[in-house]
Amino acid sequence: MKQFILLLASVLVTGFAANAQEITICQPGMHERFVALASSKAFVTEHELPRKYVHRSLQGGKMVTFKCPDGTEAKGYRLDAKTKTDNWIFVFQEWWGLNDNIKRESEKLYNELGNVNVIALDMYDGQVAEDRDTALKLVQAFKQERGDMIVKGALDLAGRNAKVGTIGWCFGGSQSLMASLTAGNQAVACVIYYGMLLMT
Repeated sequence: MKQFILLLASVLVTGFAANAQEITICQPGMHERFVALASSKAFVTEHELPRKYVHRSLQGGKMVTFKCPDGTEAKGYRLDAKTKTDNWIFVFQEWWGLNDNIKRESEKLYNELGNVNVIALDMYDGQVAEDRDTALKLVQAFKQERGDMIVKGALDLAGRNAKVGTIGWCFGGSQSLMASLTAGNQAVACVIYYGMLLMT
């Protein structure tokens, strides 16, 4: 997996942010289109329920709170690099929310990539679904403006010299892309696991 991620990181998105003003990658209303897709019965029933798992970090991972530019607070599951570095990975949850499965995936990335800071951003502000109906309600209630503000707060936390890679699954795949666009020149890699990507 490490080689796969490193290959993607080196190929996918360098130069991505620099061209963001020249091409339109995400159509306005991308999240609304995702919600429309997610509202279909087929989409909902295709998702297996999240497995029951309680994550206990072996690397000092912990929930943290940080400020957003609009004065609100956001949360994330953070793992600090063993040696100070400006390399960061922002992890984005599936439609279930920031559950223990995502915390485990974040710690797996942390272990495989070496000296890097990892933060899994809580895009639902503390809400987590254990069933499909609740997950659908949470994704329907999500506002992209709030998601962008959480990412901006995380960028402030990481610092102006941070080099940021993003990764996410499903709902989080779309958020991985949006975060790389928000990060601009700080974005160095973007991994999208089956998130909605609309080209114009």
